[in-house]
Amino acid sequence: MKKVLCTIITVVMLLGCACAENVTAELWQHEAGWISFSVALAQEGLEEVWEESAKVFGENLGLNLTGAQLKVMMMQGYALENGVDDLLIEGNHFTGKTKDGAELFGHEYSWVETLEEADIMGGKKIYVFKTEEADAKEYTYLLMTEPLRTENENTAYVTFNMFHTQKDAYRDLFNAKKTGTAAMPCAMIEKDTGRDGLAYAIVQLYTSPIALK
Repeated sequence: MKKVLCTIITVVMLLGCACAENVTAELWQHEAGWISFSVALAQEGLEEVWEESAKVFGENLGLNLTGAQLKVMMMQGYALENGVDDLLIEGNHFTGKTKDGAELFGHEYSWVETLEEADIMGGKKIYVFKTEEADAKEYTYLLMTEPLRTENENTAYVTFNMFHTQKDAYRDLFNAKKTGTAAMPCAMIEKDTGRDGLAYAIVQLYTSPIALK
């Protein structure tokens, strides 16, 4: 079970990514907004895809898994994320909420810098945004990967990863030696992703070969 959960967590951390100087929030603007990847995939109506994917995923690990079990494992990994379930970006205004609709933050943010260190998220670019609002607390800094579109000839979905912190020493988020454990990102997907796109995302996650380093 521990091996399966660790694999799922690693998969989630591989989601999202791919820029430009003088970065604006336009890259992440989407009319419908964004929703937590795990919450989106856990919705009803995808049970058949979960069952098919669990069979393949379980066989690859030498386990007998049902779709319901695999979904529970995914949500256990989601519980370790640092918690924004709903995100809307309008201009430079970012609004984050829980899945129950409680507002976590709603502030104007501006780009600070782009992290490109090879030891951060496998070399993916991380775009750092900051608000000057004093009450932002742990949402003072938002760190985001570039949205990544995953597609085949029939459908597609778009994801990115987001971290947040109150401190300007945000590189520590990626340094397990300083934090005790590496931070888990909020993996986000476009909120209006259709059922076919969500089904494709499940298949990509749990039936495609993944090289874990």
